[in-house]
Amino acid sequence: SLTDSFVVISVIIGSAAGGLYCAGKQGGGVVTAGAASAGSYILLVLLISLMIAKSGERESMILKVMIATVAGGTFGGVLRLNRKKKKSRLRK
Repeated sequence: SLTDSFVVISVIIGSAAGGLYCAGKQGGGVVTAGAASAGSYILLVLLISLMIAKSGERESMILKVMIATVAGGTFGGVLRLNRKKKKSRLRK
């Protein structure tokens, strides 16, 4: 349904923002920082789905969310890959 598509898109955007933030805090290894932030989100999704969801109800949606999380997190890390810091004009 259309709701599932919006959920997947929002997960991709949210995990990309999280990966971008984590990669900004990390000096090197920005792709692994993005993947690590996606991994922590996947653990959160799995824990909540185990507590709330009934057995056999929405496994396909959980799998889609997990794939979207990894894709978004690594994409966020890649966005920060070759970003150079601007030199301040005031320091010259």
